[in-house]
Order: sequence, then structure tokens, then C-alpha cells
Amino acid sequence: MSIYICNNVSDNNINKAVLLHIEHLAYRSFITIFGPKLLADLYRDWIKLDNAILIISDDDGSVNGFVLGIKNKELLFEPIKLNPFKYAKHIFKTLYKKPLLIKKLFETLSYKGKSKSTVKAELLVIVTDSNNRSKGLGTSLVNQLSREFQKNDIAEYLVTVHSDMAKSNNFYLKNKMVYTDSFILYGTKWNTYKKSTIQNDENTMG
Repeated sequence: MSIYICNNVSDNNINKAVLLHIEHLAYRSFITIFGPKLLADLYRDWIKLDNAILIISDDDGSVNGFVLGIKNKELLFEPIKLNPFKYAKHIFKTLYKKPLLIKKLFETLSYKGKSKSTVKAELLVIVTDSNNRSKGLGTSLVNQLSREFQKNDIAEYLVTVHSDMAKSNNFYLKNKMVYTDSFILYGTKWNTYKKSTIQNDENTMG
């Protein structure tokens, strides 16, 4: 098993990561409803714009986990602004079938302003497959992301999680993240945690 930084937008493991995202997080990730093509386009465009750090765990050709960090959440929807027609076909196709989703879409577009924190970097997605949970892979991915953020002169970053997901909240607390605030999105309460990349580096060296 190897963990590596994915900078190549032609890497087919990006598609595998997207499918892992949909398989394990679709029940609480609104963006997945627009399908794997839109999600893969977003992943690749974030990388092209140098706004993403994608770290993939590859187990003999199979992606068993990954973490996606965004350097500046203010630019989260920049790919859609720069190429609206590419994304519109996926969005409108879904909204045509399910028009009531438009309210959630507007909520999603306002996501960057939900937390009161001024920190711009964020751990956006972290997934491990069912065979690698509670085995340290998630922690390894978080630590690697922290190191990569620090290399980019990012001293701290956020992560948000459903408040009622006890295991996920405990995971972030165990990984030395500090609760900052909560907000309502899609009618659900989300907790925000903050992590220092400098603290992570000291702990790793110690």
C-alpha cells in the first residue's frame, strides 16, 4: 500500500476516489447527487487551479482511501464560474428530474460563508473503505494533509462534520482538532473543527 500526492489530472485513481466518495458518503454529501462525472471534473479542476491537495492511498491498484484538502474555500466554486457550461449540463439534468433540489443547490453555493471561522483552508473530503476503518489509515491521511498544508504556508485548516455522527466527531478530536462552532446546512447541524499544521509537525517530529 502506498500513499501519494495526486498532481496528475490524468491519473485514473481520481475516478476511483470519486466512486469511493459516492459509495461511502452519498447519504450525507449533496454534491454526489449530480453524478461521478461532475465530481471528477471538480476534483481535476481544483488540482489544475492549484487549490486542492488530493492524497490517495493505493493498495495494489485499488484506492482504499483518500483525503481532499482545499487551500482556499473562497475559491471552492471557481471551476464552475470559469467553465459554467461544462457543469451546467450535469446540474440542470439532475434539477430537471428533481426540481426541489434547487434549494439545496443554493445552500451549497453559500457553504463557504456558513462557519464563523476566518480560516480558509479546509479538509473537504476524507474516505476510507470499510476494510480500512479504525486501522490508522484515516489518521495517516490527515497527518499527510497537514504536512502538505504546512508546505504551502497554511498554518491551520478546518473540517466540518454532522454533529450527530459521533464516530466522525471523535475521530477529529482524537486527531487533535479543536471545536470552533456549528451551523445549519440542509436542515442539519454541522460542527466545525480546526487543526494546526504546526502542532501536527511538532507531534510528528516528537
